[in-house]
Amino acid sequence: MDDYTLPLYSAEPHPPSYAVATSPTLSYTPSLTLSDTSFMSTNFVFTSKSAVLDLGPRTWGASTPVYGHRGLIEGTLDVKKIDTVHKIIYVLVGRATTTLVREGIPVAPQVISVLDHSAEVYRRSSDTTVTEGSQRFQLLFELPELSSDDLPLPPSFTRRLPGMVGEITYEIQVDIYRRGWRSHETIKAPFLYLPRTAPPQEPQLVQLPDSADWKLREYLELDWETFRINRGRGTLVQ
Repeated sequence: MDDYTLPLYSAEPHPPSYAVATSPTLSYTPSLTLSDTSFMSTNFVFTSKSAVLDLGPRTWGASTPVYGHRGLIEGTLDVKKIDTVHKIIYVLVGRATTTLVREGIPVAPQVISVLDHSAEVYRRSSDTTVTEGSQRFQLLFELPELSSDDLPLPPSFTRRLPGMVGEITYEIQVDIYRRGWRSHETIKAPFLYLPRTAPPQEPQLVQLPDSADWKLREYLELDWETFRINRGRGTLVQ
């Protein structure tokens, strides 16, 4: 048998004879444009070429703003080059759309307007004092309770069926009209309308009989009859 040296054993582990190579730490800071900030911001931000619509902080982890029954739409609108703006109009738009789908391609959409409510935020007149630069407008609007047909405003809805898609969508639209040959700008901000529902009145409770009493009464009302069973050898059991 060859002689060899046994390894040393102890209660404490020995450090390994190898070293773990660590990769250098890399840092990367992406460059953000004005349109990218809506995804990184903690607020719901929607932009156009020269305007920013801020509808407040993100809540409930939703990707779009969410409002309930007669909800308040609050936010700010920052407009650049206000001296060239003629008027600013805010529009609430709601649509019910039914679309047929043929071989995966949407065809023949039918659109019905369920909400079309507008308000003027700003209009320049001869008495308006205009300053160059940007101007901020505070927005505060209440969602109407009824639709364009004087019916309760339907909630946001999407349903996909074989060959058909139905949906109810809402959006906030801000139209900025500028003087002269300058372009007309539009900001569109989709939102969800999710009202809480409740019964129109308290349900009428009907007093039902106790199940045990009902079974007992049914048992006592039965007609009983006695008869004899002959088990043989003259024994009668009654």
